[in-house]
Amino acid sequence: MEAKLTLSGFAVFAALLCVFAASEITASDYLLRAPFDVEAIRAAKGKPVAAEACPEPVTPISDIEGMSFYSDPQGSKPDSAKLAANEVATRPLDLFLAGVVPAANRWVQSRPAQPEAASCTLRLLTRWADARAMLGRVNPQGSYHRKWTLAGAALAYLQIRNAPGLDGAAQGRVVEWLHAVALAVKPTYDRNPQLGKMSIAANNHAYWAGVAVGAAAIAANDRVLFAWAIERMHVGLRQVTPEGALPLELARGRLALHYHLFALEPLAVLETMARANGVEMTASDDAALRQLSTFTFRALSDSTEIARLAGADQQDDWLKGRSWFSSARALEIWLGRHPDSALDAKIMSFRPFRLRWLGGDVSLLFGP
Repeated sequence: MEAKLTLSGFAVFAALLCVFAASEITASDYLLRAPFDVEAIRAAKGKPVAAEACPEPVTPISDIEGMSFYSDPQGSKPDSAKLAANEVATRPLDLFLAGVVPAANRWVQSRPAQPEAASCTLRLLTRWADARAMLGRVNPQGSYHRKWTLAGAALAYLQIRNAPGLDGAAQGRVVEWLHAVALAVKPTYDRNPQLGKMSIAANNHAYWAGVAVGAAAIAANDRVLFAWAIERMHVGLRQVTPEGALPLELARGRLALHYHLFALEPLAVLETMARANGVEMTASDDAALRQLSTFTFRALSDSTEIARLAGADQQDDWLKGRSWFSSARALEIWLGRHPDSALDAKIMSFRPFRLRWLGGDVSLLFGP
C-alpha cells in the first residue's frame, strides 16, 4: 500500500530533502507516475490509426527572444503587430511540438499499438536533446515559451517512455535534457510570492511552470523537483477567494475569464499529477479547487459575476466569435476526475480538445 502525504507535509518533506539532494536526480524505490495511464487509455479509447511518415526534425534553437504583445499595463489588450512578431520569434518551438505531440498521441491512441509512432516521437525529441536546445539566452517572453514548450515536450515523452523497442541511450539523453531545461525554468518561480501582488511567481505562469517542471521531474524520477512542482499548485489554491476567483487573473480585466481558464488548465493537471503519485489533497485544497472550477465553469454560460469582479465585460481575442466552451480544456481535465453529466453535455460537441503545451489531445489524455 502506497504512503499518502498531505500537500503541506509533502512540501516540508521536500524542503528537508533539498538540504541533502539540491537539484540532483533523487533515487526512489518506485518510479514517479505520469498523470495518465497509456495502457488504460488505449484499452478504453484506442482505435486503428493510420501510419504516418515521421517528419524531419525541426532545427533546434538555443536562444528564445519573444516579444511581449500587450499594449496596456493591465495585460488585457493584445497588439496585433507585436503578437505577430512574437509568433514569428517562437515559431520554431511551435513547429517542434507540432511534430512531437501528434506522434506521441498516435502511440497512445493506436490499437493495435503503433511502435513507429513512439520511435518517431523519440527521434524528434532526441534531435533537440542532443543540441541542448532552449538552454541559451531567453528574455522574459521567451522564458514563458520555454516553459510551455518544456511542458509539451515532457508530457509527450511520458506518453511514449514505456513503449517497447526504444533506444535506451537516446531515452537517457532526452530525460537528462528535459531535466536540465526544468532546472533552467525553475529559478524564475523560486521567489516567495506575495499573494495578492501581481507576480509571475504567483499567477498562471507559476502553475504552468509547475506542470512543465513536474512532467520533467516525473521523467527524471526527481522527487525533490516534483515536490517543488506540486507546491506551485498550492500557491494557486491558497489564493482562491470566497467567490471562487483568482485575484491575479481578475486583474486582467476583460481577459479575466480567458486567464481563469488558462490558469485552471495547469492547476487541474497538477492535481492529476499529485494524485497519481500518492499526494493526498487536503480538505482546503479540494475545496479551493472545487470553488475555482465551479466559479470558472459557471462563467462560461454567464459571465456576469466575473465581469463584475473584474470590472469589465469579458472578451477573448483568440476565440474570434466561437463559444467560450470551445476553449474549455480545463473543464475536460476536470471531468476526467470529477464526472458531471450536465457539464459533459455542454462540451460534447467541442471535443476533442487539444493544446500542444498539455501533451496534445487533452480529451484523449485527461478527459473522461
